Amino acid sequence: MQGRQQTISGLLAAVNVAKSVILKLRNDESFNSLIHSTNHMTSKYHLNAIEVPRLRRIPKRIDDGAAESFHPATVGDYYRPQYFELLDTVSVDLTQRFDQEGIQRYEKLEQVLLTGSGMDSISQYKEIDPLLLKAQLTILSMFYSSRMKVHYSAENNPRGHS
Repeated sequence: MQGRQQTISGLLAAVNVAKSVILKLRNDESFNSLIHSTNHMTSKYHLNAIEVPRLRRIPKRIDDGAAESFHPATVGDYYRPQYFELLDTVSVDLTQRFDQEGIQRYEKLEQVLLTGSGMDSISQYKEIDPLLLKAQLTILSMFYSSRMKVHYSAENNPRGHS
């Protein structure tokens, strides 16, 4: 979020899109498709096939024999829990990072500056006079729109001829 045209509301919309894509990927069909495409790519580029790591036996001195350890039979069984854990972690981290009171406050301030709406959200800032800000936003809007007209006409007529 470093461009001149970027906004907090645009950032939050992008985060929501990313979270919805992650949610759509969170199923066995998507995982199986990933495994299939990975296997296809490894054979296409003559790479070593993905394999289940070898079974490591517990040393006899610590193994009491009470329970048999689980060992996945297929690559899919081995990577499936990691796949879902990754998607869950990304989703939770996006929510924790961008669903905060401070970002919501910035979004409200952004709306005031960009649209002039939601002026009641600035009442908590004693250093901002709402009437003066409204007048300044009106002047800025008029100035900006007239600058855009001049810029637009200069682009369409670069030599200055009418």
